[in-house]
Amino acid sequence: MYCPSCENPNTNVVDSRVSKRGYRRRRRECSKCGNKFVTEEFIRTVLPRVIKADKSLEPFNERKLRTGIERALHKRPVEISEIDNMLERIQQDLRSRAQDKVRSSEICEMVMHCLGAIDSVAYIRFASAHRKFAEFNQYSTGELEIPLGSLNPGSKQSQPELLLFFHHDEPEDSEEQ
Repeated sequence: MYCPSCENPNTNVVDSRVSKRGYRRRRRECSKCGNKFVTEEFIRTVLPRVIKADKSLEPFNERKLRTGIERALHKRPVEISEIDNMLERIQQDLRSRAQDKVRSSEICEMVMHCLGAIDSVAYIRFASAHRKFAEFNQYSTGELEIPLGSLNPGSKQSQPELLLFFHHDEPEDSEEQ
C-alpha cells in the first residue's frame, strides 16, 4: 500500500479489524515519513446476470428489485430493516449458487417466499404483478398459493378476512335484499 503523503510503497500494518459491515479496516504507518492512515478493504462479489422473460440478459439490479418489493409493501406494517434483510438474503443466495446467470422468474419466487413469511397482502400484490394472471378466478383456483403456514394468528401481518375471502366457494346469503 502506498503512503498517501510521500507515495512510499513500504507501509506497515499497525492494527487490523473487521468492521460491522464486513470490511477489513487496517491502520497503517509509513516506514519512511511516519504518516498514519487507515485503509478499508472489502470483498467484491459479482452477482449473476438476469435472464429476462424475453431471453435477454441484464446485470442484476438491486435498486430495481428493491422498488418492486417496496411497491408490494406500500402502506404495510413492515420495517425498512426487514426489506434490507430480505434483499441481503436473496443476494447471498444468488452468490452462493456460483452461477453466472439466473432466470428472473427464480428471483421472483425467492421474493415471494420471503414476502409470504412477513406479509400476506404484499405476497399477493407481488405475485399478481409477476405471475401475470389474466383473470380474477386464477387467484382463487390454487394458482396463487398463499403461504398459510407462515401466518401467525393475531400478529400484525395476519390477514384472516382476506384469506377467508379467497376460500369462499359460495357467496353468503344476505338478509338485506
